Amino acid sequence: MRRFRLRPNRNALGLAAILIAMWYAAASQSNSAVYLLGFVLASLATVSIVHAWVNVYGVALSAEPIAPVFLGEDIGIPLVGTARRRRRHGHPGLRVTSATGHQAAPFDEIRFESPQRSLLWIRAEERGRFETVEVELSTIYPMGFITAIRPDQLVQLHFVYPKPDGNLPLPQSQSPSKHLPDGIRSDGDDFSGTRAYRQGESQRHIDWKAAARGQPLLVKQWAGDTDDVIRLDWHTLGALPWEARLSQLTRWVIQAEQSGATYSLTLPKLTESSTDSSGSSTIRPDHGPAHFHECLRALAAFPPSLTERAEPLPPRSEPVPLPRANDLRNPHSVVRTDSLAAICLGLFLGAVPLLDRMPPVATAMFFAALITRLWINVKGTRLPSMPIKLVLLGGGLGVIGLIYGSMVGIEPGLGILFVLLSLKLLETNTIHDFQVLAMLGWFVALCGLFFSQDLRSWLYVGTVGLILTAALIRFHRGPGSAENPLKKGGRFKGARGFGNSVKLTGTMLLQGSPLILLLFLFFPRTYGGYQFTFSNGITNQRAMSEKMEPGSVATLALSDRPVFRVEFPDQNMPSTSQMYWRGGVLWRGDGLTWLRGGLRLEADSIPLTGPAIRQQIVMEPHGGRWIFALDRPMNEVSKTTQEAGGYLQSIKPVNKSLRYSVVSRPENRETKLFPEHLVAALQKPSNVSPRIQALVASWVKGSAKEQGVVESALKFFQTENFSYTLTPGRYSGDALDQFLFVRRSGFCEHYAGAFASLMRIAGIPARVVIGFHGGEFNALGGYVIVRQCDAHAWCEVWLNGRGWARVDPVDAIAPGRIQSGLTSFLESRSRDDDSQTRTDSTSFTGRFLSRLRLAWDSLNYQWDLRVLSFDEESQRSLVSFLGFGEPSWLSPLPWIAMTAGVCFIILSLRIRRPWPQEDVAVREYSRFCKKLAASGLPRPAFEGASDFTERAACHFPAQAVLIRKIGALYVQLRYARSAPALADFLTEIKAFQKEKL
Repeated sequence: MRRFRLRPNRNALGLAAILIAMWYAAASQSNSAVYLLGFVLASLATVSIVHAWVNVYGVALSAEPIAPVFLGEDIGIPLVGTARRRRRHGHPGLRVTSATGHQAAPFDEIRFESPQRSLLWIRAEERGRFETVEVELSTIYPMGFITAIRPDQLVQLHFVYPKPDGNLPLPQSQSPSKHLPDGIRSDGDDFSGTRAYRQGESQRHIDWKAAARGQPLLVKQWAGDTDDVIRLDWHTLGALPWEARLSQLTRWVIQAEQSGATYSLTLPKLTESSTDSSGSSTIRPDHGPAHFHECLRALAAFPPSLTERAEPLPPRSEPVPLPRANDLRNPHSVVRTDSLAAICLGLFLGAVPLLDRMPPVATAMFFAALITRLWINVKGTRLPSMPIKLVLLGGGLGVIGLIYGSMVGIEPGLGILFVLLSLKLLETNTIHDFQVLAMLGWFVALCGLFFSQDLRSWLYVGTVGLILTAALIRFHRGPGSAENPLKKGGRFKGARGFGNSVKLTGTMLLQGSPLILLLFLFFPRTYGGYQFTFSNGITNQRAMSEKMEPGSVATLALSDRPVFRVEFPDQNMPSTSQMYWRGGVLWRGDGLTWLRGGLRLEADSIPLTGPAIRQQIVMEPHGGRWIFALDRPMNEVSKTTQEAGGYLQSIKPVNKSLRYSVVSRPENRETKLFPEHLVAALQKPSNVSPRIQALVASWVKGSAKEQGVVESALKFFQTENFSYTLTPGRYSGDALDQFLFVRRSGFCEHYAGAFASLMRIAGIPARVVIGFHGGEFNALGGYVIVRQCDAHAWCEVWLNGRGWARVDPVDAIAPGRIQSGLTSFLESRSRDDDSQTRTDSTSFTGRFLSRLRLAWDSLNYQWDLRVLSFDEESQRSLVSFLGFGEPSWLSPLPWIAMTAGVCFIILSLRIRRPWPQEDVAVREYSRFCKKLAASGLPRPAFEGASDFTERAACHFPAQAVLIRKIGALYVQLRYARSAPALADFLTEIKAFQKEKL
């Protein structure tokens, strides 16, 4: 007999394809979030192997009595599945398959207290007496990737009679005149005795007088009976082949029984080594059902010929009652609505983050497919035909091609994906289709991590994946678990539906967490040769631009999205007013608009001096090349370059969370200005109005030194009623003149650009620096959060003897912005405008929400620090730290395999362990015995339930009927093969508790 086995099915190919796609996406993007999602799916699939094994292992399969059939007919095998132990989730999704490939109706969920029954139909291909039935108990539950198969041998005696055939007439009885129709006997027969009555015989000849005297039922016999029989003899058919004789005898037995005649059957006795007869064996004359089946059983058990081979049965002209173990197409939906609704929910939630990146036609087609498919299931209409689906496919792809002009790219790719997903949703009607749909849902969820990898996005995507997994588990539970009958009072019975699937999904996730951790830490990270990138438009991040114009920085300041988080390991964090985070230097200016100059960094740059501040920064992906650090960074960071102006820039776009360390020296002592930089820093605006010329000339005339000109300019901004606002409006025409003399309203980019232009007109080298200023200190995590709203621009001027000096005009106009940050500045100004209004940040609710927001940000920071920043370099450091020497992926593999094996064994034993639950029948019967003991009738430990019940009935005659009924039900529940309903027993116990003894 074959042993228990686990076998990957074709659904495992879809799983492998999705896992390979996840690995490719994670490797090409260096995306740890995608790696983690793939490890979650792989771990769930691995844990599902154990659950599939336990699901089959924990069920005892047996067969009830099997009715005999004739050769070529269908045998109905009544199956009974019983759980060996109590389990929280029961044993759902089990199927029984015969050796010929026929399947029984799936079992409902098998639980310890509720055996389930099914019927297996197989074709009788061979006659004979059979004591066992070879079957296979299998399941693909819970996730459908692994088929767990347990061969089983059901012990149940059954017969397959020879096929009735032949055209020879029925032999005549020796005394035909003695048998009249309807069993009427002729006169003259002498009484010869009696014999035992056989079930099914006519009651006409029963000796009723003997029965009245208490004797068993006897049948009268007459002397003529021995001669008045039809003798069916094997030897009279010598001209026919072996099996043809058996078929002819079977046909004669049926005809004789139908005629009501008495008949006998004579068969030869065969030796074990030949077909020669060595005597005969005769079944004595009789008639009735018992005699009929005795003859047919003898024919069925007659040995086969050793020289003749039985002809194969002709193919069936009609289908078997149940199909073989495969999926058959059906024009109507056979997918249960609850499973379909669950998978549609997962697909919808997975598509939500991608809606603004998909072509409208794909979005419309996807939602139309969702609604249509659910409507088809509810109404029971036909599924779309193949021509309709081909038209939809061609139309969808054609519109996408017209919109984008190409099928290559991220947006067209997403559109094609959702068009194909819509068509797959419309045709899903088999187990494999549903499995593919769930895997496509996982891939859709994966796409969301291409554009955002923060903790909130990953939790959302992970939740979508778990919903899809729960839907898949719900689908494989089987149809019986879909029913939720109502209890008394209108409450639903338990969580036998989708709730159980959600719980099992969570359980599997917890059980697979050690494997997830092992894979995340030690699965090799390879990033070379697989690159594909997303543009800024695709990543949809408001990254800082290389061009500064009126409104560009203010647009960033409208968002509170974190840009990076900073820790100061040396505990020398500067004050908020000194936190200038350098991002880029703009050399080419024309009034209020500034651009990068494209200058090269001189090799002999003067090193910076002053106290060093070390920072550990974790930066969010933004799609650009900006690398931020305190003004000014003195060391290069891995995979970055030092640019002219003293700022860092990444070699590749930052499309994933980036962790780096940098040392800055805020006190700039650079005293050398290179010729190329000097020329760029003195380039004047192309259009300078006379009013601007006169203003700058007055500053130069009033001061002989550069410092005096700078102070005069700052005084001008401070005293001429300039305002600092996020909404200054649009500037057109001569923007610099309009800003300085007409509107005098702007944000930091207006003031930085205008101040640098004025300094250049005055002959002082100047440039604009863009980046961020300030930040919010998170005491829970001990780091500073720098957000988009902290975006800032300032100016640097060259002063002889001092070098490049930072000048921030905003400090002269709105010092509160520099001292406390933009958010605090705007809130304080709001309080000044309306002192009676208490802002949200000062109220109790505001403070609570602020602390809650910081706590969540602390979790996000740890996510970025521990997960998103875990790259190839971090992994190699971990491998070396664990003592594996030089980073080699072969050295830790044995330890990883051993750890995974131990976890797998522990998980298997934990799942196989019976769920602790008291037997309800035993508990209630104990209460019954305690009440009797309290009334003076204790039950000794050695006394059986039947004896104690009879003694209690005699002791309490008023309740004797109820006591005997309780005892009988308990004995049946504990020991009978077909136990009564537990509810009946509990009802009687409840009634007895109300009785007074």
